[in-house]
Amino acid sequence: MQYVKKLFLYFIFISSALLLTNISFAAEIVSYNEYIQKKLDKVKHLPLKEQIKELTKQLTPSNYILMFAIADLCVKAKEYKQAEKLYVEAIKLRDDAHQIKKLAELYELHLKNPKKAIFYYDKIKNYLTQHPDIKLRMAVIIYKHYRNFKAVEKILQFYSVNDKTYNENYDLGRVYEDAEVCLAALNWYHDLRALKKPVKTHLCTARVYESIHNTKQAVTWYNKAIEAKVPQAHLQFALYYCRQNDFDNAFKQYEIIKDKNKNDAAFIIGEIALRKNNLKEAAENFKIVAESGDVKAIRRLGLIAKMNKNYQEAIRHYRMALKLDCPEAAAEIGAVYEEQKNYKKAIAWYKKAESLYFHPATYHLGRLYLYKLKNQKIGFKYLHKSIKKGYKHIIIEIGDYYKKQKNYDKASKYYLSSIKKFNYSAGYIKLGELFEIAKKYDKAQKCYEKAMKSFRTFFNAQEKLIALLNSQGKTEEAKKVAAKKIKPID
Repeated sequence: MQYVKKLFLYFIFISSALLLTNISFAAEIVSYNEYIQKKLDKVKHLPLKEQIKELTKQLTPSNYILMFAIADLCVKAKEYKQAEKLYVEAIKLRDDAHQIKKLAELYELHLKNPKKAIFYYDKIKNYLTQHPDIKLRMAVIIYKHYRNFKAVEKILQFYSVNDKTYNENYDLGRVYEDAEVCLAALNWYHDLRALKKPVKTHLCTARVYESIHNTKQAVTWYNKAIEAKVPQAHLQFALYYCRQNDFDNAFKQYEIIKDKNKNDAAFIIGEIALRKNNLKEAAENFKIVAESGDVKAIRRLGLIAKMNKNYQEAIRHYRMALKLDCPEAAAEIGAVYEEQKNYKKAIAWYKKAESLYFHPATYHLGRLYLYKLKNQKIGFKYLHKSIKKGYKHIIIEIGDYYKKQKNYDKASKYYLSSIKKFNYSAGYIKLGELFEIAKKYDKAQKCYEKAMKSFRTFFNAQEKLIALLNSQGKTEEAKKVAAKKIKPID
């Protein structure tokens, strides 16, 4: 009994000691944070880079809290490499989930290193009470940089819309949209609006409807975006009309905002002029917008210079866009060199764009090798690489390549593969064309009928089928096909 009593008293003593230690440690941390905050307050009147310089002078190898503070300032100053070094050193001293998340974001958003971003997100993915969005950020990176949609679906199957932050839902909607899983994208945007959060998804919803040729719903959602006062809604609506070559309605949007937003108004006039091939007027308007650092306007100026065969000017604009963190610009420089038949430089710039995770650059490399350098082996290597990244239309293009060479067996294999692997309805149209060449009209008809079941290929397949039936003298059947309509996704 005496032994138990002693043991109990010993336990009380140890517990009290540990509690006092924790309290004193917590107090020490609080006081140390206050001490660091005082250091920050002393230098906050200085320019950002001078603040970093002064605080670095006071930094000791063990002072991880000051390291984190300086790293945060480095991110603000866009000194990303210095921030990386400080975060890594500080995390070695203190394994803090919040700071690890900052380092992962640094790799994802600024250093464009998806492997390291995923590595650090993975380290804290189980701290979901603190960071519920970690696995979802990983899903977005996996798709954005590797276009691995199956891996994304595996991550997402455990989540509902309420498990995600607003930005996560928005990003995931964009993933579904880009992967052409249109119904899923619409559902994400719908669920997100149900949370009564900001409404930039209105424009996303309009864009999805536009991609599946539901013009009625596209116009409805562009108007809803305008009613909800979504930034740039008038501009995006005008650009939609420009894509439809409906310049009168595009100009109406300009009339509404010409006195409210001069940059957006100038962009609309520039886009209308560009599409009408009035390059001088287009350049004048895009220059107004480019002065504010608008990347799209700068790239439009590059395009206009290229169209005018002013290649050095085009490259200058694209380099400006590249400095503003626009990887597409690297591929556009590659295209300028390709047009000049400087294939060595074109390849170098396409590879630069590829290293910046601009995936279409892989496709451009494949086409350059295949059609310009006549190197089928390397060309197909890059084209197959693009297919693996989810660009399913390329499998059709390879089929077309063999079709032009009258190698119909190989062409049909690729067209069939597009259907079996990707459920790509355009494959049915291509097979139908091959059957027409072989004069197997019944099989061609069946292929076009299957293609008509898809939103994306309905109109093209309908046109092909009507022409086929008329060529066979089946005019009544052709009229029935012409009367058919596909019900749009609502």
